[in-house]
Amino acid sequence: MYNQQAIEAVVRIVDTLKAQGYSVPKSLDGSVSLAKTALHYEFSLRTAIHNLYETGDLGAYIDHHSRLIEDQFNRAWREGLRELGLTPEDMTQAEVARLNELIYEEEGYVLDFAAEILRARENGDPVSPFTSRAQTWANRYNSIVNEAKTMAGKDQKLEWVLGVAEHCSSCIKLSGIVKRASVWQNAGIRPQNAPNPMLECQGYNCKCQLVPTTKPGTRGRFPKLP
Repeated sequence: MYNQQAIEAVVRIVDTLKAQGYSVPKSLDGSVSLAKTALHYEFSLRTAIHNLYETGDLGAYIDHHSRLIEDQFNRAWREGLRELGLTPEDMTQAEVARLNELIYEEEGYVLDFAAEILRARENGDPVSPFTSRAQTWANRYNSIVNEAKTMAGKDQKLEWVLGVAEHCSSCIKLSGIVKRASVWQNAGIRPQNAPNPMLECQGYNCKCQLVPTTKPGTRGRFPKLP
């Protein structure tokens, strides 16, 4: 199972090593950078959930959560482009449309989620089940980064790199596989993207990445999944 404290400990260790001048493997450094951003997303959403539970102010919550989705999804897409050496100015119309579609879809879940919190408030049920789900919302950041890379990368080779977490059998099978971005995209195989039928873990709390690489491509078909 995903261990929040373990992730935070790894982040602190890597930051300390870098501050002391030690070199850190690029894949680990990238995983930690994503984890830090996702942790910020999660913390901000947890705060908003607590505020809604305490005040019942639905409008303020919807506004905050929707802005958070838009800001984080745009930031995640830019991060994916940056790893490919691209900028937002390089985005195609199809990529802009896809990003907007992802934002719209995610925002469509906000009202129902808020309504669940308000029902719990009225019934005197605890808020903890909802704050724990903030992690799932925040994990979409990593999913958007990977989608940007597979869509914008085209012929760029991407390697499946295990994240800072425990791993399901599907992710372990995919670890180290190198394919062009277009191949990953056409196969529909990418980290996160919950609910993800291609992965045993369904993508929930998955921290794996598709990382640009110059390694030789992996021959043959993908392993049987999940």
